[in-house]
Amino acid sequence: MNANDTTDIEAIRAAERIYREWDEALGRKDIDAALKLYAPDAVLESPLVRHLLRSDEGIVRGRDNLRNFVEMVFARTPPLRHATGRVFSLTARG
Repeated sequence: MNANDTTDIEAIRAAERIYREWDEALGRKDIDAALKLYAPDAVLESPLVRHLLRSDEGIVRGRDNLRNFVEMVFARTPPLRHATGRVFSLTARG
């Protein structure tokens, strides 16, 4: 294992933690917990933004502006979801 492998593993663990915390916040409908996962200057680009916010651009800039979008996502998510286990995995690079 080299330094890049260690960095990859740390990045994967961080991504899995964020995914898990976001999913837990979604399950509790805890908007504040979800928003804490975003940097103050976060930029979120998604076709879902365009659809839910009726935005031509499909982009939300800044954590404060994410609240309305996250509220809409949470309101439309069924209470029961199932966990799929690991989210990310390392693959051999060739």
